[in-house]
Amino acid sequence: FLDSEEFEHLSEEEQDRIREFFHQKREERERLERLELLSDLTLRPDSFLYGLQRLLENIDLFLTIDETIRAEKNLTLANKRVAELLNLSPPERTAFGQQLLADFDQQSAAAFSIAETNLIVQERVATETVANLVLIDSASDASSTVLTGATYNETLQALQFIEVVNPSKAAELYFRLSESTLTKIEDEKNMQVFEQLLVEYQKTQLKTQEAIAKANSRGEDISLIEKELVRRAAKNIESFAKKFLNLSENARESVQTILDSSIVLLQENDEGFSLETADLTGLPVSLQKKIAKAMS
Repeated sequence: FLDSEEFEHLSEEEQDRIREFFHQKREERERLERLELLSDLTLRPDSFLYGLQRLLENIDLFLTIDETIRAEKNLTLANKRVAELLNLSPPERTAFGQQLLADFDQQSAAAFSIAETNLIVQERVATETVANLVLIDSASDASSTVLTGATYNETLQALQFIEVVNPSKAAELYFRLSESTLTKIEDEKNMQVFEQLLVEYQKTQLKTQEAIAKANSRGEDISLIEKELVRRAAKNIESFAKKFLNLSENARESVQTILDSSIVLLQENDEGFSLETADLTGLPVSLQKKIAKAMS
């Protein structure tokens, strides 16, 4: 096409734009071809060849100059670590799970460090890392070892970038993170971990609401996430009311904050939710009155 008469009759500006388009497409194709060179999931972590494969992965990363390609490779390898984790039997997860999660954390962090200033990979890194965290949390025997520190905080940091340019997408991802955290809260028996998860849930719930508000201010349709958030608020009141009396003082403070936020959401909602069948007797009287007012 670039050698055709049709191309020659275009303006210089149009020719430059088309050349740039083809250049970007060629770069994209080359990136995909390099990613395809990464080996598939055929080796087990206890295999000698698996160690050799990991060494080759690290050498390949070291020799990758282009930061966009390096971010994509790190993200691909982070995806592989999660796939490898979920592909293991429970005894194998006990033996290899911590190391795979640590490697996942390291490779996600490497991708995030590039995504902070690289718009090309920013949304993909954030989206796929949230999906990975949800997958890890879905494995019940891996949930106790999930890295709720570095990767979780870096995911929130990356989502702040997404929130600036695409608040609707950020709201969706924040909500997915909060739902994943809530699943862990419901199953967690260790009170210290439970308290940490409550703080994380508060943070992602608040960020979801902030992203929704930003999307609404831009006239974007975010109604589906808004409805899901309100439904979750009603469920939170019921579920936390049941376990409130058995919580530590720190956990109760966090739960009260979550419940206060849930009450506000229900008050602002027009659909109406009934909590008449919920047993609220375990909650402080002040909270019971607030809930009754929200339902009136």
